[in-house]
Amino acid sequence: MQKGITIGRWDFPNRQAALNHCRAILYSDHLSTRLEGENAEFVDALFHIQADEKFTRTELNIVGFYRNMHRLTGACFFALTSDGEKVYFSIKKSIDLLTWKT
Repeated sequence: MQKGITIGRWDFPNRQAALNHCRAILYSDHLSTRLEGENAEFVDALFHIQADEKFTRTELNIVGFYRNMHRLTGACFFALTSDGEKVYFSIKKSIDLLTWKT
């Protein structure tokens, strides 16, 4: 039996429910739009699951999260840094990191 997953302040009964929530946010508005409110808070929590593993060498100064169409992976989220860099991250990899840790 799968254990529940917690991302930020959101609890999900399993991996698929967490993925469905991500997709709902991703497709709730047009691509290339900035995330606001609770959606931005959720994606920030999702981003930091990987960022804590991947970006420990530097502190990222994130100014916002956006929806985008990536040329390799399709629709996705990215973080925009203060110097204009787009930091793409994998929704599935973030969620899998949580499931592997539990």
